[in-house]
Amino acid sequence: MAAMKRRVAAALFCATILAGCATRPEGPVAPTQAEWDAISAADYTCAPSEFTDVAFDAVAASPDRYYEKCIRLRALLSGVALLRDASSLKTPNAFALGIYPRDDKTLANPRPQFAIVEGRLRSCGERLRRLTELDQRTQATAPKPGPGPIQIHLPPMLGGFCHTGGAAVWANDVTVLPTAMD
Repeated sequence: MAAMKRRVAAALFCATILAGCATRPEGPVAPTQAEWDAISAADYTCAPSEFTDVAFDAVAASPDRYYEKCIRLRALLSGVALLRDASSLKTPNAFALGIYPRDDKTLANPRPQFAIVEGRLRSCGERLRRLTELDQRTQATAPKPGPGPIQIHLPPMLGGFCHTGGAAVWANDVTVLPTAMD
């Protein structure tokens, strides 16, 4: 009888150990290339039939209402920013949207010009949050550096307009409007 109790106790002990191993949470998993690619996958995917005409002031009042939507708006194109009008150039803290055109030639003209911009409005903050999360997983799963030169890790940073936060249009198309000066 004592031998039977020991066998039962040993079996319960082994079952407890195995159950503990089975429920132990996994460590961080390195992100896949598909996860990195997913952050920018929708940037320039708007079809011509998907664009909705939106007033610049409506986007300025509530940009999050238009995030991830295909929009068409008229704005003053100035460098990497879209502004409401020429007076915004002289207004400190005027609302601005970033622009990331598919065609880099769009930003070649150094002077401000009005344009019709068609593209997807995206949150720069959300983009940075997603990049940071993947970067943290990468760092958590990276092999620890051995002896040798000091290695410095720099956190993700967005270039262009988005490094300041806010929102930006990933523009499929930009049509510059002629002015009396042209």
